[in-house]
Order: sequence, then C-alpha cells, then structure tokens
Amino acid sequence: MTFNSLIYGAICNYEALYLFRRTGDTNLQVSPRFLYTDRGTQSPVAALTYICNCVVEAEYHYSSNSLVKREPRGTHVFSLEDVEVDGTWDEDIKVPWTNMDLRLSGAIAKAIATVMTGEVIARPGINFRYQKQAVFKVYDITQTSNLEVADAEIKAYNDLKLLQGKCIPRLYAAGTTTWGWLKFLVIEDCGQIASEKNIDLNFWPRAREAIMELHKSGTIHGDVSLEIFAISNGDVKFIDLGACHQGSPAEQVAELAEFDRFNKAWDAERENNVESWG
Repeated sequence: MTFNSLIYGAICNYEALYLFRRTGDTNLQVSPRFLYTDRGTQSPVAALTYICNCVVEAEYHYSSNSLVKREPRGTHVFSLEDVEVDGTWDEDIKVPWTNMDLRLSGAIAKAIATVMTGEVIARPGINFRYQKQAVFKVYDITQTSNLEVADAEIKAYNDLKLLQGKCIPRLYAAGTTTWGWLKFLVIEDCGQIASEKNIDLNFWPRAREAIMELHKSGTIHGDVSLEIFAISNGDVKFIDLGACHQGSPAEQVAELAEFDRFNKAWDAERENNVESWG
C-alpha cells in the first residue's frame, strides 16, 4: 500500500463487508463488519458511500502520488517499472526512465486509452537536469483486449521508426506501471487533435501528404478520420497507430480515396455555411 498511496480499501464475502484504512506505512485499521442484512447507516451501502466521499474529497486513489509528493491538485505522478521502449527526445540525451517521474496533469481524450498531457522530469535526488513536455497514452491492461491494442500500437511505432518525428510522433518510451496494471506510451506532444473547429484549407493537403508517406512504407493506418491527426503550427502528424498494419497497393488506394471523401464532404459543408452566412 505504501507503493501507490492507497488509504482506504474494502473486502467482502457472501455475508459482510469490511473496510480498511492505512495508518502509517505498515499498519491497518479494520472496521466492524457491515452485514448485508443491515439497513440505514449500518449498511454496507452507507459505509461505502461514506468512504467514497472521503476518497473523492481527499483524492486518496491509486493515482494520488501527488499528495505524497505535494504536486498541484489534479496532477498524477507515475513511474515506469518495466520499460519496453527505452527511447529519448534527443539523440545526445540518455533518459534514465526508471528514475523519471511521469507527471500527468490534463486529459485530452478517453477511449480505449486515456490520453493526457504532462511532463517527464527526474525524481528528486536524481542527477538528470533535462525535462520534457509529453503526451501520455495510458491503457488499462487488466483487460486482455486493451493489452493487445497497446502492444499493437507499440509495434507500429517500432516498425515505423524512420517516420517518427516526421509524419508520426516520436515514441519516447513505453512500459508498465502500478503493479503491471497500466501500460504507458510516452509520446511527443504534436499539438491539438484535429477537429472541425481547428482545421483550415491548409490541413487537407498536409494530411494527405502524411498518408502518402505512411503508404510508402507499405503501411496503412486502418482508421481514417479527423481524430487520427494532430496539428501544431501547420504541421500535421498521425496519432493513434493501434490499427496500423501492412496494406496492399489496392488497400492504400482505398484508404486515400476514403480520406478524399472526407475532404470533399468538409469542402461542401464549408461552402454551404458560406452561402448561408451570405
């Protein structure tokens, strides 16, 4: 429990619920039993409601290392325990990943993976002066299907290493944390996820060029939509590579045609909006 800063816990059988509270690093307090037959304030539901309220107000949950390390409220601190991809953001810098804190502070999106922004910074006492803004993709790999998607995305980054920093982000590191329950991808921050609200006419030719670069490697993305692109200062890069796979020339043509249909639909909607405003 010291490892992940958990304060409260619960265990139950077919008859009753017991609550636990950590006191210090090695001691536990155990509640009286709450029988399922009890009602009112003595019931398991009442006990769990009370504990949930305490947990939410105090942020005593598995990602609450920020309490121990006095991080700003809403900052969640992790570290990689088992490093699968040992990369860097600069060829002249060797990053000691097992001695780095991953500080997650802002959510971007949540689907199969939770995507958050933050920074990579050395733990206190570690002689490493560099830090880096990054995007973190976090997979709950207690579900086998999520593990398969995470591993597929890591494989795609490795297979497309020559394209990293060009039409796809750099993968700085990847590995597991929190008893192997979570898998992290630490990725270059490539700006905002593309949407109807933040793209313009310049987006489409640059995104099409990125698709063609991907196809030159013999790979298709496999899930063409606006949300697979990130944009920053005019640069357009792919994100979300979990569906990438080797594709035949015919599949590449089909994927490019699908993208062109998105482009034409956007152009048509834009023209309609201009006419309605006029």
